[in-house]
Amino acid sequence: MSQDQDSNRRPIEISFPIDQVNEIAEREAHAKRYYRPVYTMHKWWARRLGSVFRTVLLSSLADEEMSVDTERQSTFGEEDGLPEVDWENPDALWDYYLEDIDFGDKTVLDPFMGGGTTIVESLRMGCNAVGSELNPVAWFVVKKEVEPIDLNELDATYEGVKERVGEEIQDYYRTECPHCDDHHADVMYSFWANELPCRNCGEDVALFKDYRLSSARSSKDDHDNVVCPDCWNMRVS
Repeated sequence: MSQDQDSNRRPIEISFPIDQVNEIAEREAHAKRYYRPVYTMHKWWARRLGSVFRTVLLSSLADEEMSVDTERQSTFGEEDGLPEVDWENPDALWDYYLEDIDFGDKTVLDPFMGGGTTIVESLRMGCNAVGSELNPVAWFVVKKEVEPIDLNELDATYEGVKERVGEEIQDYYRTECPHCDDHHADVMYSFWANELPCRNCGEDVALFKDYRLSSARSSKDDHDNVVCPDCWNMRVS
């Protein structure tokens, strides 16, 4: 390496593209309906964004030995190639963010892997990834995220489940359309809340103040986003 052997500093210790990654991270955080990497298969608390982890990995592990898929690069028309990185001032590493980078034999350890963002992003960049987690649910979820699967077999299993219990399950994920009395609208998530009897009258009281978990930022009316297909077609036509 051409870095100073005495200091042996990694690129992340010299510079970090915080402005660039903030811009991408903001877009990623607001596009979860469209960008669904494998580690979003299960909800997890305070999940960090993949773009942040990818940038941290790039700035931590990059050196002159990293490899880039040049065939894919030429496919995207980057005839001039990637810039040469000055390891004393590695700002040019940001141009490698979207590339298929392979860090080869480098190993990433995440002793608190949670929902698996670090593990998956490390594998995507060619690293050996080692994860540890006390929570058995997290361990199981990450294990399933990275295991190889037969996609045809998976699709067939989904179809079998849909055929057997699809309609029955969907009944639990429908709600009344606020714009008409004839149809139901599909819901994305259901929140199950415990109930306790009121201390005064004995009537059951749900231990949750509001059944609306979220609303679209672009809508002035929360109910605008809970409509049946017929009402939706009327609104957009």
